[in-house]
Amino acid sequence: MPMTSLQKMGGALTSVPAINANFEELYADYGIASGNPWATKRYVDGTNGTDTNDGLTPSKSFKTIQAAINASARGDRVLIRPKECNTAAGETDPGSYEENITITAKDGLQLIGIGRGITQGGQPQLKVGATTTDPIITVNSFGVGIHNLSVNGSGATGGGIKLVTSAASSYDAGGLVVSGCHFKNAKGSAAAATGGAIWWSTDGGCWNVDISNCDFHNCRGGIIMPGTGRSIPQDVKIRGCRFYATANTTTDADIYVAADGIIGLVISDCDFGTVDVPAYATSPTAARYISLGAGTAGIIARCTFACITDSTGSEKTFGAAGTGAIFPTTVRMAGCWGEGLVASAHLALVGRT
Repeated sequence: MPMTSLQKMGGALTSVPAINANFEELYADYGIASGNPWATKRYVDGTNGTDTNDGLTPSKSFKTIQAAINASARGDRVLIRPKECNTAAGETDPGSYEENITITAKDGLQLIGIGRGITQGGQPQLKVGATTTDPIITVNSFGVGIHNLSVNGSGATGGGIKLVTSAASSYDAGGLVVSGCHFKNAKGSAAAATGGAIWWSTDGGCWNVDISNCDFHNCRGGIIMPGTGRSIPQDVKIRGCRFYATANTTTDADIYVAADGIIGLVISDCDFGTVDVPAYATSPTAARYISLGAGTAGIIARCTFACITDSTGSEKTFGAAGTGAIFPTTVRMAGCWGEGLVASAHLALVGRT
């Protein structure tokens, strides 16, 4: 592309050194954030930013994510720079944005982490702020996107991302997309019914949710839908995610759906990597990889489970009374695998009991 064209696009490019000097702004403007030409982009730099800035360029970044959200309108994008770890100072955990974030009346807002991959330290990390019993991110708006962020629930019980719908229908977190995120230590309550890494309020609602390509590490509750007080969610997709924990830790349920269930639930191409199922919990329905309440309809397809699934060993079972996963007959299971004690492919195939 001629330099004159770049000048028209970027406004400040006259040479290769200028391209190098402006690379960060170019990447933010024409890389990950280029998908919506109508959106205003605002930048967050927790190390160098100030909340009195306008946030419209990286050099004028906000310091906090909430300040950028407050300044944004519907459909805008908030680009978040990581706080890096300093190994020379003995740090083993990246610097974190310690905030309880609320997204209200910002339909279509996108939070986008600028990082290097789906791992702690490869993305901007969020931890709980002043209120340890509140979620780290509360979504009260429709069509929100949360991408490329790490959410570390250490020291908190409110969970990671909470989807909220109001009884008066004044707001609804339906249409949420969560992609490429890393969740860790979402401990929540003593059972998995509240405070999951991603969880619905007890009003239910919040239809049309897509959770894809995310990691869930040492989370007592991974993806949790504890109630349907307002409406039964529909069209919820959980695709290509990885759930794992130290063996026999206090993991309760990787995916838990209570009450009247979810209609049109798809769980596909996911890995459930905890060795066997921790046997500590008696609630909601004892510890399971997946526990889906009556009324749930959908499919579990092409998933792998780190437990013995043939009858020659200490088998975990799947179905209405399964010890590995509980789900009604209105949920189909196809093409899923576990561990066979004998090196024969068919012995590892997971079937309904």
